[in-house]
Formats: sequence, structure tokens, C-alpha cells
Amino acid sequence: NAAVNLHRLGADTALISVIGQDPEGDSLLAILMEEGIDVSGIIRDPQRGTLLKRRVYAETQLLVRYDQGSSHPIPFETEEQIFHTLEKLCSRVDVIVLSDYGQGILTGHLLASIYRLQERKPCVLVADTRRLDEYRGLRLAAIRPSYQNAVDLQAHHQNEDGAADPLDALNEAGERILETLDTQMVTITLDDNGALVLDRDTPVYRTYAPRMPFNLVSGAGDAFISGLALSVAAGAQAAAAGEIASAVASIVVQKDGLAACCMDELKAYLGGDLKLVEDWAALSEQLSSLRQHGRKIVFTNGVFDILHSAHVTYLNQAKSFGDILVIGVNSDESVKRLKGENRPINSLIERMRVLSGLSCVDFVTSFGEDNPINLIHFVRPDVYVKGGDYTRATLPEAEVVEGYGGRLQIVPYIAHHSTTGVIERIRTLYVTK
Repeated sequence: NAAVNLHRLGADTALISVIGQDPEGDSLLAILMEEGIDVSGIIRDPQRGTLLKRRVYAETQLLVRYDQGSSHPIPFETEEQIFHTLEKLCSRVDVIVLSDYGQGILTGHLLASIYRLQERKPCVLVADTRRLDEYRGLRLAAIRPSYQNAVDLQAHHQNEDGAADPLDALNEAGERILETLDTQMVTITLDDNGALVLDRDTPVYRTYAPRMPFNLVSGAGDAFISGLALSVAAGAQAAAAGEIASAVASIVVQKDGLAACCMDELKAYLGGDLKLVEDWAALSEQLSSLRQHGRKIVFTNGVFDILHSAHVTYLNQAKSFGDILVIGVNSDESVKRLKGENRPINSLIERMRVLSGLSCVDFVTSFGEDNPINLIHFVRPDVYVKGGDYTRATLPEAEVVEGYGGRLQIVPYIAHHSTTGVIERIRTLYVTK
């Protein structure tokens, strides 16, 4: 499944594995070859049964899953055959994805051989595994432990001073993995609710995903690791790689059964136009439906002219106060009144589209007044979020929110980060005096 996702996202993909000489193996090879995946590295072992997972559903409810096939470690001769194939490919590929399902293919001896190969021929490795201890020593660009891995790791180290918040606890688990393994990045997927991305060089980053029934998320992990691997291979920073990986997974889980994501779908998803809602009445109806299903609505507003890291941090903070984040963006005319005739730098539609590309954002709309009071009457957020450069006294809309039972939440101001500052630095560096 990971190979199919990689291929449909545009990668020239070769799969190396071991399957049986059985009807299930025949079917698998036929599917892979129809997709256009290089299967020359697949070994057929008559002593092995091809892995097969069967799921039984009652309508959309998963009742049971049962597996068949061999999971015992492959023999030494097969390990060597796989290693020699990897050795030939290593210098010709952009990334190697180790999809480790604990089914006897990626043995300790084979991983040790890959370690020695890296010493001679450095290559970009991305691992998807539950067996973290087996990956000590390998130089990894990124690793995705299972959610349960992270939970168990944190529970093992938990003490009286440990993090009380589940996300903080997972963050601590990710930090421990960074300390233990030679990896640049750790991603912990949160079942159907996005991921935590921890990188050695940047602050922890949270992505979000549409919530789905748990039984519909099969294949999400393979999709995530595929998007992550290609992003890392392309040189994406940690936050961007996490967003792309989460987007790929989100697309896949909204399809029936095991599926894959293609590049056109990813471009459309990241384009975010489905999040743009200009009709306030239509937005109000959608939010009312979500509220009836128990979702908490969060609202914030602003100009968001040149999006920078403080904006992203602020919006992720806002999202943490509820389930659905709605952003009201000042129209071009209102920006001119507030900021001057030379603003905005980016038009309203450009600013809205950039915001909609963030996974923490659910809806983006606009308003033309100097404050969002009229829009708030339609959104009726449970929580209204503003930055620490505001106070309740400077927010006339706060009284409206509190009047129907909502609350104002002011988050800390992030100093030395502003669009005005970015513009001034550009002028200083590039404008001829």
C-alpha cells in the first residue's frame, strides 16, 4: 500500500519484499505491475505464505480483522538477496522507505547490513515501525513510531512530575525517541486527528486532520509515511513535510477501503478552496450542524498579509481550544483603513488561500468592517481567540461573544514577529536608497 501511494504521488517506485508462491502472491504482483511499480526486487519463497489481511464490516462498522500468511524471519540467504538489491539501488534513489510491519522481513541482521551500507553509501532513510529498539544506530531522516509505541514509551517513563495533558505526554515521548535514535525527525500520528512533528532543529509542530470513524482509517499510516518520505526527499522543512503527509492520509481515509492518493488530489486538497466560505449564512448552517455533533467552534480574525511562523504558532494555539477553527480575514478595503494605503501586500483571495492550506484551519471567510462583530453574530463561536497584543478593553466584540455564553481567550504575544517587521526588513535589504 505504501508503494502504491508513492507511485501515485509521482515517484518512480521499486518494491523489495518477500511473498509466497501462492494465489495471493499472484494477485499482489498483478496489482503492482498494473500500477507500474517495479517488482523485480520481490522474492517469491515457496516456504512462505503471502501476507493477507481480511476485514469484515457491517455496513461501515468494522467487526473483525483476521490475517494469514508467514511472519517468521526470512532465512539468511534471502536477507543477503534483499541487501544486494538495496545496495544496487542505494546510489540511484532519492529515499528508501522501510515499511516495517514486524512480519519477519526487516530482520535484525538485515538492518545491521543496512547500517553498514549507510557507512559506505549514505542514503536517505525513512522508517515506519513499531520496533524502535531495532533501529538504534541507523541514521534516519524521519521515523514514524506507532501511536501505541509512543503511549507505551511515555507510560514506562511516567512519574509524578510527568505531563498531565495527553499531547504533552506524547511530545515528551517523541523527545525521548529523538534522544534515543539517530533520527532528524519523529512523527507521531494521532489516529484520526493529525500528527505531532518533532524535529531536532525546529519547535514541535501539530497537524490536524478531519475526524473519521476509527474503522475507516485503514491505510492512513501507509499514506502518511509515503507523503512524509517524498517531502523529506524533496528537502521540505519538518512542518511542511508533516502538513503534506497529513494531507495525503486525510485524502486516503475519506475513500472506501484501502486506497491511495494521487498528486492531483493532493494539489486540490492543499489548495484549500473547499474551506473558503463567503456566504455567512451558509457558514452558519455548517457550524450549527457541527455544533449539534458536539464540536466546539473557535474563531479568530486578522489581516494575515504575509504569513509567518508566529501566525502559524498562533493559529495552532487557537485550534487547541476547540475542534473547528474559523478565520475571519479583513477585506482589502478594511486593511487599507487599518494599515495604510500601501497595504495589503497580498490580495484578499491570496491571503485566504494561504490560510486554508494550513491543516489547523477548517473554514476561512472575510469581512469588510473594521471589526468582526457582524460576522461573529453568524459564527457564534464558543471561544474567541486573540493575541496578547490585545486586551478585553480594546475588543468591542468580546462583549458580543460573552453575551451569548462564549468566552474570550487571549494567547501570549510572540515578540519580534510581525508582517510590518518583515516588510521593513525587505525594504532595508533590497530597496535602493
